[in-house]
Amino acid sequence: MLYFCGWQRLEQLENGIMVWEKMNVPPLSNILPLVDVAQWQKILWGGTIPILTILVAFILNIQLLITRMLKYKETAPAAYLKIPDPYTPFKSNLLHVIHAWSLLLLIITCYGMYIFYLKNNTQHSPDNVVLAYYDAIDFKEFEKAHSFINPESDLPLDQYMLQISVTDGLLSSYAKLDNIETITLKSTENTVSLKVDTEWITPLEKVEKTDYLTAIKHNGKWYVEPEEVETDLPPDQLFTENKTVFFNQGRRRISTEQTYHEDILKQPSLEILNARLVEFDHHYYIIGEVQNIDTVPADVVLNGSLYDNQNNLLASHNAKFVVKHKLMPKEISSFKINLKV
Repeated sequence: MLYFCGWQRLEQLENGIMVWEKMNVPPLSNILPLVDVAQWQKILWGGTIPILTILVAFILNIQLLITRMLKYKETAPAAYLKIPDPYTPFKSNLLHVIHAWSLLLLIITCYGMYIFYLKNNTQHSPDNVVLAYYDAIDFKEFEKAHSFINPESDLPLDQYMLQISVTDGLLSSYAKLDNIETITLKSTENTVSLKVDTEWITPLEKVEKTDYLTAIKHNGKWYVEPEEVETDLPPDQLFTENKTVFFNQGRRRISTEQTYHEDILKQPSLEILNARLVEFDHHYYIIGEVQNIDTVPADVVLNGSLYDNQNNLLASHNAKFVVKHKLMPKEISSFKINLKV
């Protein structure tokens, strides 16, 4: 997915981290813009209002205390304190109603706690164990996720973590689980087949994925049956391909000073052959073709903007992976830009 969005794989570091780069990304400016505010706002919010707020609150709270401390004479009690207030006991019927209501609330609370236990007990039902399994994977708690695997499958933790690390690519590394839904396909007393629809949020876009899992009941608890790994080798293990390879010679001068003008590579020229604005299902798209008319490869990043009659910007987006980001000389690529208005 990173490759089709214009990223290029460089090399793998010693600790196993893969390094990717994206061309045509402008560097940050050395001098970042400073958002300044008016002088009166600095004075007002910098010290005037906070200090005055503390002083006013302090004066209002100690005013009554100071007033009482300054009185030397003994004050007479208020008139309303001299009126007796006889208390009447509760009626027996009211006590019965309160006891019955308290018992009802206790029953409802106990029932709610029981439902809460059933919903949150990870291995009480097939749906619960599947939700707990994906929750552990989402938070990278692989040891906890491995505890939900069927113990009879004899899958060690090292082998399980290795399978997780080499499958699903971006989903297993940078994705975040956004939504999950389980559908029971086939159910028996000790085995349940489920269809799991998940939505993952990635740095590029939201990805929908569908998995088919089997839950096994073992010793009164439900476990997830591990997925079978494809071990068949393809018939053609080696492929040969004839292609032209371009190699960048690098800088002409070895120096620690700033980049010389003659060290800057020539920027290839691109041409938009055709482009049209299309409306479909209340969505706007820019569809067209782009060609590299130069003699060197070009890294392509296409952006499209939509304006109204008053020249106000309505939407702006890029082509993402609906374009070929690496164009060889004279190569043509179609593109589509989804303008999310």
